[in-house]
Amino acid sequence: MTTINEADLTRASQAYAVANTPIYLIRRLQEDPAVYEIAKFSGEDILQALRNAVRVQPESLLDYTRPYVYLVALSKLPSEDFLRSVDTDGMENWRWLPYMKQVLLETYLPLSTGTVLGELARLAPAYSELTRSDATLDSPPTLVLTD
Repeated sequence: MTTINEADLTRASQAYAVANTPIYLIRRLQEDPAVYEIAKFSGEDILQALRNAVRVQPESLLDYTRPYVYLVALSKLPSEDFLRSVDTDGMENWRWLPYMKQVLLETYLPLSTGTVLGELARLAPAYSELTRSDATLDSPPTLVLTD
C-alpha cells in the first residue's frame, strides 16, 4: 500500500454496516489489520486523509466508514497529539465521530511497539543468562515499560 486511500476497508465497512453502538465500532476497527496499515503513515498524512474524507458528501458505505477508520488509526500512533487535534464540529454525517474521539482519548495508551521491543531487547541478555543450566535466580527479573 503506497497511499492511505489504497487501504482495503472491506472489513471496516462491514463492521460499520452492522455497528449498533460507537463502542462496538471502535472495538471492531481496533481489530482490523487495515487500521494498523494506515497507522504506519505519518500522523499528518492520516489527519489530512480524515479531513479530506469529511469534506465530501458521502455516497457509499465506504465514504461513511473512512473517517472512523482514520480516527482509530490516529489512536494507534505513539503520540495522542494528532488524535487530539481532530476537529469534530459540524460533522452531521459522522455523528459518532465526536464520541469516538473522546473514548479513544480517554483510553489512549502511550505505548508503541518500538517501546516494547526495545525493552525486550534490553532484557535479552538477562534472559540468556538465566537459561544457562548453572544459572541461579534469587528473584524474577522485572519488566518495566517506559515511554
